[in-house]
This record gives sequence, C-alpha cells and structure tokens, in this order.
Amino acid sequence: VRNDMDRIYQVMDIFVLPSLFEGLAVVALEAQACLLPCLFADTLPQQAKINSNVKFLPLEKGESAWADMIDYMVNNPQKVENQMLESNYNIETQVNNFEKSLFE
Repeated sequence: VRNDMDRIYQVMDIFVLPSLFEGLAVVALEAQACLLPCLFADTLPQQAKINSNVKFLPLEKGESAWADMIDYMVNNPQKVENQMLESNYNIETQVNNFEKSLFE
C-alpha cells in the first residue's frame, strides 16, 4: 500500500498493463489521470479508456509487437487533455447522477 503513487507515475514514460485477466483496473485510471501514454492488453474492458493516448493490444501478438508499440508510443507522444473530469469515473459526475436518480 502506497500513498505516493502520483509521484511514481510522474517518472514513467509509459504505463503498460499486459494482464491475462482483468476487470476495470484502478491503476489504468490512475495512469491516465497522470496523462501517461498507456498500453493495455485487450483483456481490459474498453471502458478503461478515458484519454486518447491509450492503445489496446492482444497478448497473442507477442513480445516483439508489444516492444514495437511501446517504442512507438514513447517516441511519438501525443498531446492529450485529461478527460477524467468528463468521464464516468469523476466523483462529482457520479454524485450528480445519484442525486438525480433519487428524485426520478
């Protein structure tokens, strides 16, 4: 358990999550909130994508395809705006949705 993950994400060039089985990984959201380019296995749900600098790749493509994609993403950075505030993962959005549902 750490409470300084924001500092750790800031020293990364890319966040890679090659998971065999995954639900909605909180680390995927955290990395995007820090505006890191992210490469996820296609085992993650598409709902995990918030920002435009996220790519999904099947694990079956193999390590050379993963290495090539990592190299490409690191060496061709995209300007990206944090879309976390407009996403369904924003706490204010969820509170507003919950309050609306109480009065419907």
